[in-house]
Amino acid sequence: MTFSGEQYHGVVVPPAQTDGFIFNHTMLRIKDPSVSLNFYS
Repeated sequence: MTFSGEQYHGVVVPPAQTDGFIFNHTMLRIKDPSVSLNFYS
């Protein structure tokens, strides 16, 4: 996401080394971690 013409605290220009990178994030809510770990392991 690029902001232009506005200043937001903590927003910086992305480094050139990260050009083309996409960060996809998924959060799963689980009730019982031990059961979930057994399922996904």
